[in-house]
Amino acid sequence: MFKFKELIKFIIGISLIILVSCDSLKNPLDSGNINLLDSTEQLNSSSTPLDIMSLPKKTISKLKSHVSSSGNYSLDEFYNTFYVDSLRTVLVETGHLKINTFESFLIDYIKSNSLSDTTYMANLYLNSPVKGETVSFSYNVNKDDILFYEITNTKSNKLKKIEIIEGETIRFLKNNLKKKETVKGQLKINTDNILTLNISNDNFIKNKGLFKSKLKISIKKIAPSLTIKAEIKPDTIVESKLVESIVNDTIYSLISNKNFSLGSQLDLTKEYFRSFDINIKNDEDLIGWGYWIGLNKIDIAKYKELSEEESPLVIFSKNELTREDNNIELPSNTNKDVDLIIKNESLDMRSYNYASNYAFYKTDNFTRKRIKKAEVFIKNNSTLYDYDVSYNVMAVILKKRKKEIMKDIIAFKNYIHITLIKDE
Repeated sequence: MFKFKELIKFIIGISLIILVSCDSLKNPLDSGNINLLDSTEQLNSSSTPLDIMSLPKKTISKLKSHVSSSGNYSLDEFYNTFYVDSLRTVLVETGHLKINTFESFLIDYIKSNSLSDTTYMANLYLNSPVKGETVSFSYNVNKDDILFYEITNTKSNKLKKIEIIEGETIRFLKNNLKKKETVKGQLKINTDNILTLNISNDNFIKNKGLFKSKLKISIKKIAPSLTIKAEIKPDTIVESKLVESIVNDTIYSLISNKNFSLGSQLDLTKEYFRSFDINIKNDEDLIGWGYWIGLNKIDIAKYKELSEEESPLVIFSKNELTREDNNIELPSNTNKDVDLIIKNESLDMRSYNYASNYAFYKTDNFTRKRIKKAEVFIKNNSTLYDYDVSYNVMAVILKKRKKEIMKDIIAFKNYIHITLIKDE
């Protein structure tokens, strides 16, 4: 009997020595066995993808036209990959959102949390604590957040206690988590707060590092569904469209350029007197006409020197249509031996700059139109000299033509205006 009692004491002593040795050799939480996934890491969890192709054909056609300018995306790729989530982000950040009326099917998806990102707050792999310590992890949470938790004891040893606390309130408590046991559930956060996860394994033997539990803990968060107000309102928009328009081209046309000679009155082989009419056709489109008559070689030479590229009379007429100060001055008549009479028979308005041998007239739609504009009489009174005559007539015509131009058009278009309703 004595030997048996001594043997029992010997075994107990050896056990105490082993426990102390374990306490000095083991790290209560092996850092190599902890894996904490930062709470900012997100995984897309679009559990209810948009079924675009089930929409009416008319809507699909409008959607294709809308998406065509956004890159080489199919409708499913465009709406399911990023578009709906981006709309939801804009609504959350600004409180307002505007979408096309043919995108009304997006409203339920924008407010629903089924398409929002799932945020993993915790993804932990760790050993149970020792020395009677409590290991804690804290997370920021917001009102109405939905939390999903899953806790698994992957070893054959029980865990003494694990709890989840919102602020000061215990929301979940599990004592004696059994071997290979998994507990899971969900919580709805009551107010903006701090969520704390506490793990403890307070036991005389467990505190020495024996019979540890190994835990796998996952906590993920889904933001709450949004409360929104949607209404159709017209917006003023400016659209650039290619439209067919009637434009007027202003055509300056030299319709007569004649040169002839008047003989002296004693020269019976030549005419010393000429008369003719100034006639202008295209009367309906006529907006102006003019003339210049040179009566000697010197004036005719000066006229030609004014421009070699374009008729001086045309240049003069362009300026008369647009301004009072003309930067080209046609030569006036300097020949006193020749009589020049121009009898105007039109009711057109003469422009500001004129002389006895040139003028420009503006026509309008309020006066009676006539092809015959004036009568010209030229007589050489000299008995010794012949004189050269240059007779120039031009017309300004508006020619209508069709032209496609980009034009800004102001219109009203209905949009769906979405407003985020926030809790007070």
